[in-house]
Amino acid sequence: RENKKATSTATLTTKLTKYDKSASKIMKKSIPVLKQKIERTLSDTKDIISDLLGKVKRGQVLEISLEYLELVRKSERISDQLRKLLEEEHCSVEILRLFDVLLEIRASPLALQPNFKRVLDARVSFLANRLVPKVRQRFNTETSKMGWPISTKRENDNIILTKSFKEFFFYSVKIQARLHEHMIKISTTTSGDKLWAFHDLYQPLMKRFRFHFCSKSSKINRIDRPEWCFRYILQQIRAHREILTLKIEPLIREITKNNTSVESLLCSIQERDSLKALLNDYVNVLISHLRVVFPSILSLGKESKQEKEEEEFVDLATRPTTTHIQALLCKTVSEILEFNRTLRVEFKYNDGRSVNVLTSNNKWLEMWLEAELSLASSQLSSSRMRTSSPQRILKVA
Repeated sequence: RENKKATSTATLTTKLTKYDKSASKIMKKSIPVLKQKIERTLSDTKDIISDLLGKVKRGQVLEISLEYLELVRKSERISDQLRKLLEEEHCSVEILRLFDVLLEIRASPLALQPNFKRVLDARVSFLANRLVPKVRQRFNTETSKMGWPISTKRENDNIILTKSFKEFFFYSVKIQARLHEHMIKISTTTSGDKLWAFHDLYQPLMKRFRFHFCSKSSKINRIDRPEWCFRYILQQIRAHREILTLKIEPLIREITKNNTSVESLLCSIQERDSLKALLNDYVNVLISHLRVVFPSILSLGKESKQEKEEEEFVDLATRPTTTHIQALLCKTVSEILEFNRTLRVEFKYNDGRSVNVLTSNNKWLEMWLEAELSLASSQLSSSRMRTSSPQRILKVA
């Protein structure tokens, strides 16, 4: 049995050795042939792929070229439509829609081509400089039609926002937001740091103030009555506060919903609150007024400028004395401080720019301090005289 096992094992080993030799011969012959076939196949495949890639690339270039030409044609067509529509008297939703499409074309990657970009920028600037004034002018017209500004002489004067007013309020904000988003500047408009709607809404109020307190013909433009100016501003703010907080603010919130361009605009401007924007405008015009008032008061005693100052600022019956000038200066500063206190307490508005008009000028500040000291000394002396008078009377008796 052991011999039979040994014989079969040797036979199996011999056969396996033969099979290994045969497999090696087959592999040596087959692998080079297979390798050649694979290399020929890969070479043919590379040529096919290269040819296909070339065709795809040419197709993409052709497709981009067609898209570019279509975009050029579309921009020309929309520009022509906008020119025709802007020649008409009214603004419409169609104008704003077409203008939005033109801005989207300008923001397209295909519009980065230098020549096309230059042409598009010129077209957008041309159309925007005609569209914006038209919308703002129509907004001013609708504002006036609904009875703005409120008349403080009529009791319970209430304003109802008309449909046209709301429409052009939205137009004004949306156009400003779109131009801000695309970084387009308008040469025909000002007040870039605030909402155009706020600026146009408050412009009639600022004109009223300038008429009453900056014009020579006004009867209430008197530097000896500084309280009139501050009372007038507070009266106007209180009269318009309700409509701004209850009617204009909801419009701002409505237009901001789901509108990222408007939200971005509101984040970039100086003041997005309608009431505070009005307070800012009144403080700005008040500062200009005070820059005229202070030198007018301080020059009342100069003989060389007496007639000129009287004609420009105030008609006084008699020549003012030094004491009168000091009292007027102190009264004006006192009214400024009281005005700022009222704004801070009643409207939660902290702004000391009106006081800075005085403190930023060393000469005016020194003269005011001297006036306060002189008046305080005079009042102290007079109070001492009053307290000593009864003793003198008793001595005489």
